[in-house]
Amino acid sequence: MPLVTRRPCVRGIRISASASADQTELDIDAEDARLRNDPIQARTDSYRWTNFSTFLDRGGKILFYHGVSDARFSAYDTLGFYLRAGEANEGWGDASRFYFVPCMGHCAGGANTYHSFDLLSAVVDWVENGEAPSAITGNSR
Repeated sequence: MPLVTRRPCVRGIRISASASADQTELDIDAEDARLRNDPIQARTDSYRWTNFSTFLDRGGKILFYHGVSDARFSAYDTLGFYLRAGEANEGWGDASRFYFVPCMGHCAGGANTYHSFDLLSAVVDWVENGEAPSAITGNSR
């Protein structure tokens, strides 16, 4: 589905190197596919960096979290990465957890955010006592 804009570019910056200066539509799916198949992009984009085998083979445990009110990056992008890592790593579900943080912005803050939560104690309990966290309790201000 193309993204239709009213102006061809913003301050002279084009969305894509292949976009012309007067282009007012961009096919997001085609652009995404082009970037995913670009060898230079593949070296700099963490989209494919999902191999945690060395970390997991050593008994590593990892907790992911993302604020659902993050204005910079979608929490669903982080969830997508987490799911791709699950497909790429055997035992991922036994060694990782993902949590959405209600109302939290980018890394912290936000109105009524549940910004006070302790992931460190949760991962220590998991590694040292074998108690995987089922939930993380957060507190707002």
